[in-house]
Amino acid sequence: MHLEIIVRKREGGAVVEESLIKEIKIKKPTSIMEIGFKHSEQVSIISEIQSRYIPDQCSMLFEERNICQKCGNKAMKNGKHTVSFHASLSDHKIKAQGYSCKCGWQSKPTIHGCFGSNVHPDLIKIQATLGAKMPYKDAQASIAKFNCSSRSVNNHVKIAEATNKIGEILHTIKTEEIVEAKKESEELYLQVDGGHIKDKGKDKRSFEAMISTVYSPESYRKVSENKNEIKSKHIAASALKDGGETINQLTLKAAKKEGLSENTVITAFCDGASNCWSIVDYLSPYCKKIIKILDWFHIRQAYDRAITALPDYKDQIQSSKYKVWHGKPKEGIKKLIELKSDLECRDFDNSKLDKLTFIISYLSNNLAKLVNYMSRKTNNLPYTSNVAEANVESQINVRFKRKQKMQWHRSNVHNLLQVRSAIYSGEWQNYQASIDMKLVA
Repeated sequence: MHLEIIVRKREGGAVVEESLIKEIKIKKPTSIMEIGFKHSEQVSIISEIQSRYIPDQCSMLFEERNICQKCGNKAMKNGKHTVSFHASLSDHKIKAQGYSCKCGWQSKPTIHGCFGSNVHPDLIKIQATLGAKMPYKDAQASIAKFNCSSRSVNNHVKIAEATNKIGEILHTIKTEEIVEAKKESEELYLQVDGGHIKDKGKDKRSFEAMISTVYSPESYRKVSENKNEIKSKHIAASALKDGGETINQLTLKAAKKEGLSENTVITAFCDGASNCWSIVDYLSPYCKKIIKILDWFHIRQAYDRAITALPDYKDQIQSSKYKVWHGKPKEGIKKLIELKSDLECRDFDNSKLDKLTFIISYLSNNLAKLVNYMSRKTNNLPYTSNVAEANVESQINVRFKRKQKMQWHRSNVHNLLQVRSAIYSGEWQNYQASIDMKLVA
């Protein structure tokens, strides 16, 4: 037996053209590699079918222009030109008829001229999702591997442009969408943090991007003895310098999608930075109560830095950390003050003592936000932001700080974050129809 893949064109009831795309002998496979078509064959088949389909579509798109659009006289044919079109898996070049007139008018119709782009929206979205997840050059290599060929439309510059474009569209969609809570949640968790990114602008050092993650207690689950995960969540992100307006609004909408109402109690986790707590405070009028907890992840980091600077006093520092962990922050702070005083009497290195000073100040300034972290862990309650898959590490650092020399424009970072937050919130599919409408508008 043989399998034939044929493209047959009909006009009315009559066959006007028939093309054999592929013929293959059907035989018993000797390995799994021989079952069905290989990926490269599938790409080739689709490309061949498209090459029979697209020219006929474009011949209808590029209608004859017998009349000059400028003076109204009869137009003349002025040779054929090549029109490019880039589909998801293949590139196509079509011949189109050009026209001209003695008055100087010329017409060379193109797909870009008709629709504002010669790249299919599906490809733009593929470029954007990969560009948001990985460095643009890595995305270029990934698409080339999937396409079984390198295509100029998929170079890293084009991928960056696509990512930025989709990000701009998502920013508009997100800021304009009206969100009403479909269900009321009695309790929600909110984690807010920021990450600094090197600025590409002249004489600028860095700017901060803000990330907030909202999820319900039902989504917080234990995976293993020392690992928890968040099953579902909504993420808001912004790198805009607008006094927090965008991140506040997007965080509110994220919370509403998780069921925020005037009867909801929010438990918020931050690292102590005022700009993080200001995002939390913005939700106060929309909920019943906010419980603020200083994120344990950052407390632990501060203690680790102190131990690294003062390894000989590890036991004393660990003892302080133990007190804070078990909900006795005043006792923990007291131990650090005593250790610092003792070391100061010995004319100890001030640069190392600064690590102790920082912890003392950090804990003292956030005393009301310190809880019994051990108790929360025992009761399988969140106490740190490092369980959030969409925290600063996964949303910012892995994408924007892979190489220390990487620099970014603030607006590009913001746009890229809109794509990432949509993907990791599980909302990418929800926005597809709106994105398509914006792309073809």
